[in-house]
Amino acid sequence: MAVWGDDPDNPEYISGATITGYDPPRRLTLGNTKYVAHTGPLPFDADLPFEFIIEPEDSGCVLRVTQTGFPDEPVADEHFQGCVTGWANTLESLKNFLSSRT
Repeated sequence: MAVWGDDPDNPEYISGATITGYDPPRRLTLGNTKYVAHTGPLPFDADLPFEFIIEPEDSGCVLRVTQTGFPDEPVADEHFQGCVTGWANTLESLKNFLSSRT
């Protein structure tokens, strides 16, 4: 489960998923996604599974996140762009947090 919004006691968005693949420490896949928002349900039906893969590199590692399942229809465009922005912000915050700890 993940929640986000201005008020943690009344989050604007709630998203949940089931672990569908786990190969520690390199891979985690989540599917059977559920999503609710104050604005209501998504305007389309889709499972939006995502996968986290950690790839070792000489200077550390790279975390790659892939999310799929978006319908190829204009009704999904706004949510897709929100996910692109959300993942970019989340990964940048994670990078900053981890950089401050080394």
